[in-house]
Amino acid sequence: MENQLGKNIRHLREVNGETLEELGSKVFLSKTTISGYEAGRRKPDFDKLVVIAKHFGKTVDELLHTDLTGIQASDINDKSVSDIIEIYRKIFPLFSSEETMRNSRFRSAYRLCEKVLEAFAKGENLRGHIVDDIWDCFLHAVDETEALEAVANLVWSIFLWWSQINDIQKMLALQNKLQSNRIDMKGVIQKYQETQRTAEVSEKKQAFRQDFKEMITEAIKALKSDTEWAELGDYYLALTFLFDMVDTELSSEFNITIGKQMLVAYAELGNTYALQFLATVFEL
Repeated sequence: MENQLGKNIRHLREVNGETLEELGSKVFLSKTTISGYEAGRRKPDFDKLVVIAKHFGKTVDELLHTDLTGIQASDINDKSVSDIIEIYRKIFPLFSSEETMRNSRFRSAYRLCEKVLEAFAKGENLRGHIVDDIWDCFLHAVDETEALEAVANLVWSIFLWWSQINDIQKMLALQNKLQSNRIDMKGVIQKYQETQRTAEVSEKKQAFRQDFKEMITEAIKALKSDTEWAELGDYYLALTFLFDMVDTELSSEFNITIGKQMLVAYAELGNTYALQFLATVFEL
């Protein structure tokens, strides 16, 4: 029987530049156990599969049943923080028009968005309530203008807020390490993923899902109801699954898999946002 799981683990380990011992230490297993998985002599139980899959940024289903041996080594370490922010801009576009910029709330929120992205690119700290201010201003702009640019940027702000749900002290420590060149970008991403699995962060995210479920649903429905904005609505719907923002009874891995499948399906239908997302991911 073909050992797809073992081949996938070996390949992902190698493209990540990890030895058996290094991978083992990160997923709390011995190098002998990892070697056994790769050779097909041993099979991990489900809990261990979950840990290994999360380490590589894959789902359990992908690790077991998808041929991942074509994945190339990422050049993420060659990218600066500003490069990463440019990628963020591509994945999460901001919208404006002459008419919407006349609205003081919209204009204020839009400028704060640019300030946030500039601060991220420079590695600067943000004052505590700026993301809240952006969301609040766009929410008022939606009420005052009913413009779909405001609706789209309101969803943008919710995604931004979601991305900021972290263990603050650990993230500040990571930022300091990055700025002092004591960790590379790949290490930052790996440590960030680890913080997302803590009980504290999980509880915060579940509360966020419940608080914002109705708002993000109504915003996406508004986008999808307009022909010009429907593609963006579909795209954001897929991203809510991909980033596990949906409050379902399904596992995080299953939600993420659904999100990936939705993006691929939308891209095949010519959705420009989905195509841009996939092109950007493949560049990495």
